[in-house]
Amino acid sequence: MHRPESIRKREEARQRTLAKKKAEAAQKTQEVQKLRKPSPTGTPPPEQARSEVAAVLELRTLSTCPVPIHAVVNREIDRDGHREHWVLLDTATIPEPLATREEYRLRTSIEERHRQLKCFSDLAGFTSRRLSLVVNQVVFVLLMYSLLQWYWQRIRRPEFNPRTTARALDQLRPTMSVILIFYQGYVARLAPLEYQELLLTLKEEARLKILAKTRRLRRGLSHQLDHARAP
Repeated sequence: MHRPESIRKREEARQRTLAKKKAEAAQKTQEVQKLRKPSPTGTPPPEQARSEVAAVLELRTLSTCPVPIHAVVNREIDRDGHREHWVLLDTATIPEPLATREEYRLRTSIEERHRQLKCFSDLAGFTSRRLSLVVNQVVFVLLMYSLLQWYWQRIRRPEFNPRTTARALDQLRPTMSVILIFYQGYVARLAPLEYQELLLTLKEEARLKILAKTRRLRRGLSHQLDHARAP
């Protein structure tokens, strides 16, 4: 799939940054676990003890913003008493700080979907500068993506939603091939090599009989699947 050079470089830089952050987080976790005393029950203590949220309304500290800003101040307190603060800003009124905090969790999912569309769905690989063709490509790519997401939900496979199309199709491809032979109400399930071994060990009379039957089927079905379509 075509991917613009600028997007490819940004994605490579993003992957390097993620790998670096994961390594730093893993090292920090190991250091914290060494400092902490083991739990009497043998289970590791939780990393975070509690979270506190509060809303601060009608902020006008930003002189460049013509409307008041509302804030949700979050304080994370871990088991060792360490505190970290982070703030969410919104121009909309905040009736319930906790609901705003929970809604913010959608950000990572939205950003991941945008990344998939840009890097794996050919959304940014425009082949024409004509506005109508650009709009056509964007609309059909987004339509395809939305229909595919709906399909994963319909077949009850929501775990495919956050994955790229290529990775999801890899998971759906069959991992093995089998040959089914039906005869008078009985069925035999054979692997391809088992079926080949069966044919190669037949007696000459049975082998010629199967060969003649196979040739008749091949001639009769040679053009049946050229333009296969649903009934």
